[in-house]
Amino acid sequence: VIQIDARGNVVGMRFTKNSGDNTFDDYVTRAVKDSSPFPSPPEEMARTVRSGVGVRFPL
Repeated sequence: VIQIDARGNVVGMRFTKNSGDNTFDDYVTRAVKDSSPFPSPPEEMARTVRSGVGVRFPL
C-alpha cells in the first residue's frame, strides 16, 4: 500500500504481502521512493489516496 499526499509525495508505504525475496522487495521500495513525487491525485480521489492505494506486482 502506497500513501501519497495531495502534492503526490510518498508519505508511507507498506507491504500487505511481500514477495518472499528481500532483494526484490527492497528494489520495489526504492523504485517507489525514487519515483516520488507522483502527479497530484484528482480532488475526488484525495481521501482515498491519503488512506493508501494498493499496488499489485504479479510475479
